[in-house]
Amino acid sequence: MLAPALPSLGNGRLRPERCRIEQQHRRRRARRRAFGSMGYLAEVPVVNGLIDVERLVFVFLQHEDAPAPCLRLRAFRGGRIPWGVMWGGAGRCRLDQRLYPDSAMVIDERPPAIKDARLSALIMRMDRELQQRSGGAQSCRHQKLRLPRLWAAFDAGIAGSVTGDGPEFQSRLRQTSSSASETLHRSQRRHRGLILFPLPWVSHLWQQFTAVFADVSRFPRYQVFLGNSPSSVLQGYYGAAQFDFYPDTRGRSTSTRGRAKQRRRRLVCAD
Repeated sequence: MLAPALPSLGNGRLRPERCRIEQQHRRRRARRRAFGSMGYLAEVPVVNGLIDVERLVFVFLQHEDAPAPCLRLRAFRGGRIPWGVMWGGAGRCRLDQRLYPDSAMVIDERPPAIKDARLSALIMRMDRELQQRSGGAQSCRHQKLRLPRLWAAFDAGIAGSVTGDGPEFQSRLRQTSSSASETLHRSQRRHRGLILFPLPWVSHLWQQFTAVFADVSRFPRYQVFLGNSPSSVLQGYYGAAQFDFYPDTRGRSTSTRGRAKQRRRRLVCAD
């Protein structure tokens, strides 16, 4: 007599067909996970851990399966916008390139078409970070990006009239039980003759900013990110900043792409 084709439901074991389906679903979910690394380069020297947001370049290296397995290399700047800062976006993309296995991104070799030595060294280090983490990627949970703390700079003459506002400022007031003026005074720092305050506290005064600085003194040099989709990790908000490191560039015109290529040729980062 032939054995039953399927085990009974009550024996606590999954049917072979169900096991295969579960494995297929896990593989599909793993393919959909955004897995990559991020680093940064400074276009000007960092002083006291601070750099203007417009001179900080974030570099991303991300696994992609379509149209063929490759590493997607992108670089973005930041910039000031009303009420805060915008990191990335199609207009601030400085580099967009795919690196395929047959064209050579190996740990000890410079990727083709990357002429800047510091950028090349950063890419190779990010690639090593990815390789070290790839084995355990499927067991990792969703891991968001960290972005630098931001400081708004005011001329010394108007710094005394600065007021704090916003949920972040109100939260700090509740934590310290101090007055608003005391909290602002304790938080301020000086940099190149300017008075700096945490950007989320004073973003309502954005028209009076002299500059906005990113604090990279304790910011990780390299990060590895993981999520269910690129947008879940590479797009969102962080304090008084919006970030978009996965912009849709399909609608950009040919002339815009040409200007982007010219900008990429000029991507030279300072020590």
